[in-house]
Amino acid sequence: MPLASPRTAVVGVVLLLADPAGSAAPRVEEAPPAAMTVVEIAARIDRGLVHLELEEGYGTGFLYRDPRTIVTAAHVVFDLPIGGEVVVRTIVEDEEGAAVLGKAAPAILRFVHPEVDLAVLEWTSPREDARVIEPSPSSRLLPRGTEVLVHGFPGAAAPTLARGIVSAHQYDFRDGATSYLLDAAMGSGGSGGPVTDLDGRLVGVANAVYDDGDASNFNWVYAIPARWVESIVPAGGVAAIPAPRSLDERVASIDAVREGGSDAAVLEAIVREIDSIANATHGSTRLRDEVDALLDAVEAPAPPTTIGDAARREEIVLALSKRLALRMATLAMREFAGVGTSESSAFTRGAVLEEGWTCTTAARLRPPLEDLSPAIRTVVLERSAQGLRELVEDARRGCASVAEYLACPSFEERRLDRAAVLDGYGAADLLGCAILEGWAITEAIEASGAAADLGEARSRDRLEKSVTAAQVAWLGLPPACRDVRGELDGLEVDELRSLLEASGFRRLDATRVRVDPESPEDPRGLVEFSVESEGVPSAIYLLASPRRGGEDGVDIDLVLRDRGGFLVDADERGDAGAAVALGSDEPGPWTLEVIDPLRSGREVTVEFWALPPAVRIIRASDP
Repeated sequence: MPLASPRTAVVGVVLLLADPAGSAAPRVEEAPPAAMTVVEIAARIDRGLVHLELEEGYGTGFLYRDPRTIVTAAHVVFDLPIGGEVVVRTIVEDEEGAAVLGKAAPAILRFVHPEVDLAVLEWTSPREDARVIEPSPSSRLLPRGTEVLVHGFPGAAAPTLARGIVSAHQYDFRDGATSYLLDAAMGSGGSGGPVTDLDGRLVGVANAVYDDGDASNFNWVYAIPARWVESIVPAGGVAAIPAPRSLDERVASIDAVREGGSDAAVLEAIVREIDSIANATHGSTRLRDEVDALLDAVEAPAPPTTIGDAARREEIVLALSKRLALRMATLAMREFAGVGTSESSAFTRGAVLEEGWTCTTAARLRPPLEDLSPAIRTVVLERSAQGLRELVEDARRGCASVAEYLACPSFEERRLDRAAVLDGYGAADLLGCAILEGWAITEAIEASGAAADLGEARSRDRLEKSVTAAQVAWLGLPPACRDVRGELDGLEVDELRSLLEASGFRRLDATRVRVDPESPEDPRGLVEFSVESEGVPSAIYLLASPRRGGEDGVDIDLVLRDRGGFLVDADERGDAGAAVALGSDEPGPWTLEVIDPLRSGREVTVEFWALPPAVRIIRASDP
């Protein structure tokens, strides 16, 4: 039964007047206005409902505030740039009385919320009889059991209408917000559709379906509460939303500072624009592209000439790196969560940092080392070493929050510190690429020849020690907090073995594999195993090397596959040793292919390294 609205709950009263005879007039009560029928609500909402057509698919939108303002779900237009065009169609009635789509008209994307799954478009030629959807007067969440209607275009060109109730208030750790879970039918194409109460007022925006594993296209629907819509669309509608700053405007702002300011002021202006892009951008790829475009378009600040300026620049670059890593982690949490087997899988596949983009971007604000004096180079090296030590502590502290999050049941996620978890992911990823950056700096100095003075030589040695210590710390972080795969390409097996020992890892098992060099196909041997583990997950490293010396002409490759035969990790560099990795929280079974492409016929030793005592390797059989 519909809840009574303030409009329908009020009872009219008339004054009681005396008649000429002095007797009281009979009391008359005005009947309350009749509640709208579902047919009437559908007819009203249809005048504010629009079908969205993009190259990637379809979606739903609705008119809000004024006939030119269209609200939809951000993921419907996620790949569209601001200013991009969408085809919209409204609902018309054909000669038989059926609700069908009308003529196509353009709409322009004007705003995408950087956190919430909402976007705003401008309808450049709205129809004359269009009707905006009015908001609910209350900003509080609807109580469970409230009846609602879901409007949209799920999997069809014709509009659909579904009736249900607010089944639950669902907290989503990915964006830190609470959504409605409605027991109404919805499917692909319905995202961005309005959810109304039984008075036809907006109470939410459909943006996802609850997948119960059924093959049906229709499932229960999630909806963003309407208060978010009111917060992003000002009273003046789309016309009152400020236009985003263009690349030319950003460059002009930096150039204006350059004309009358110091190099330090220019650097700060560049950093301000990068921060502005990061805070306003809704996607990790778009963030990377826009920041890269800005740095390509502006002239970098001149190299520092004093020790104080050099130290300050390193502080600014490190702080910017941290902010960018946090922002990328925040965006990746929304974009990639649910892809694969768990939320953490999104991060352990390198989704956050886009192959070290955060570090390389910040490094573009540093001048080349060869352009610096020996004294300034010494400062850069010292600050880099100090920054690595700082990042190690950030990562250790942050990964404790990540481990708590991954072990937390979903119904208790509200109690977690979401900012600390995101900081943990960002810090760990930043440490990973900072280690590579540190090695690159030391190698560049070594390639340029002997250090100019003793101070610079000592600083280089301290940086090398800091990089090694950071790599040891990195290997000891929980694998769910970092990428345990793809991080071994720059390490020889002997070097990795030494780092593992320094990190507390131990060789838990080893086996010999002999590959038949006369095999008509690529010679390969197989090691099948599974994993048992307790406590905090650990990385497991599989190292392979020839059992005997004389490594010339020996090439050992490793390919690790999961139970479905899918590739998980591989090392095919053409070296005499190889290494792959996995997480102990993934039990397997696993198949390791040991390949001898040069047909050397050497016996290969495969070693299993992990953090004892919580990990146990169970081999199916000895080759």
